[in-house]
Amino acid sequence: MRKQRARLSDAFSLGPNEAGEPRSVLMLHLLTDIPEPGDVLKIADRSLPIVQTDGHRTRNCLTGEQLDGGGSIAILVNEPIDDLMPLAKNPNQRWATWTPNKELPGSES
Repeated sequence: MRKQRARLSDAFSLGPNEAGEPRSVLMLHLLTDIPEPGDVLKIADRSLPIVQTDGHRTRNCLTGEQLDGGGSIAILVNEPIDDLMPLAKNPNQRWATWTPNKELPGSES
């Protein structure tokens, strides 16, 4: 199976949620597929569960077709921005992949 991947272009903080958890937004572009909440994003040695995806910037890519390196999207993760900014600034660690939730052990089909 082909790995889904995208390029990390930016990261910023939204501040903590109601439960006090940190919230950070990762901007991804050059997507090959659209990640979904529950998928696990991998950047460098970090595994980040995706809390929410924002489809407003996908440039009409939500067609079910392969994106062939196009489009951009915002991903929400519950991680401190201080841990993620070095990844966004390091050009050697900017490629992200993700594992769809349906392929994770213990998930239902």
